[in-house]
Amino acid sequence: MARFPLGQTLVSSALGGPEPTAVLDWYRTRLSEYERIHKERGGLPRSDLWRAQYLQHPYLLLCSEVELRERWVDVFANTSTLTEEGKIGMDVGELTKPGSMTEAFTHMLEAFAARGGVEGDCVNMGTAELSKYFADGEPPGVAMFKDMPKRLNNSIVKFSRREFLEPMLKEGRLRLAPASYYARGSHLKSVRDLETEKKIRIPAVREALAGQTHVNYEGKNLPIEGGAITLPIVVPDYFLFSSCLDLDQRMPTDFEADAALIIRDAEFFARKVKKAFKKEFGQANVYHGPVSYFDPFRWRPNGPLLPEMMKHFAFSYQKEHRIVLRPIGDALEAEPKFLSIGSMEDYAEIVP
Repeated sequence: MARFPLGQTLVSSALGGPEPTAVLDWYRTRLSEYERIHKERGGLPRSDLWRAQYLQHPYLLLCSEVELRERWVDVFANTSTLTEEGKIGMDVGELTKPGSMTEAFTHMLEAFAARGGVEGDCVNMGTAELSKYFADGEPPGVAMFKDMPKRLNNSIVKFSRREFLEPMLKEGRLRLAPASYYARGSHLKSVRDLETEKKIRIPAVREALAGQTHVNYEGKNLPIEGGAITLPIVVPDYFLFSSCLDLDQRMPTDFEADAALIIRDAEFFARKVKKAFKKEFGQANVYHGPVSYFDPFRWRPNGPLLPEMMKHFAFSYQKEHRIVLRPIGDALEAEPKFLSIGSMEDYAEIVP
């Protein structure tokens, strides 16, 4: 059993007017019920605690149907996983993480409940993201990583076609794509992302219910849309080499890969890339490491973050590792470049 702080909430303060809407009335009644149970039992189970916390601060109260449905698909995909046997399961690790996907999923269920429940086609949209892995029978990643651990120490994994991985292994021929390249419409959702612009949604439900149309945030007068203001974080273009930390059964399907290159010394590899890039392009800023995933509605920065190392939580199940490379002073061409770092056969191998 867990406790949650009682007292004035966003909903109760918004209900100060004489004629609350039906949706707000629903929130008030539901929160009162959890407060009663909390008082009687001295605490709440974890799932009910998450519900009560959301009811106190319903950041999805005014978001559009389109935005809520898109969030359903994103959260649904990240609370699920493929097991070693090729079955759909729950990501147990998400149950205990602070600000987890399971917590976000519980919040979303409350948001839908206030609007009459989750519609069937919305559920189908979520399951479609998982059913694609079984389009040709058993997901190819199941056989590829049979009897292998989920993660190898100090290793990263590049998923691609074997015809591209062979020259990478033997010659160290790497393809570096500009970050802007990944926004192109032809890419799969699992690859497509606005890498040069991150959009944070900061809730402004209280202000919207009070009739405000704009909020002053850090000196900018930003419009309220769907009960939140949008804070864009724009960064100059950069070259990007992406890989994954896990041997995940979903990744071969996501990246249309028939092989995986396991690089067994990630730090050594990153140093080689940095050295070769600077030799080719001159002075440059180079960063590498695991990606930090952010929930646009639950923005919780833990200290300074590099926008180039941030990504929307829709892709968090991919456990991406990236090397960011930006030449100093020169504008990037919007097409991929190739870089040679020498043979990788001493510290990498291909899993077909």
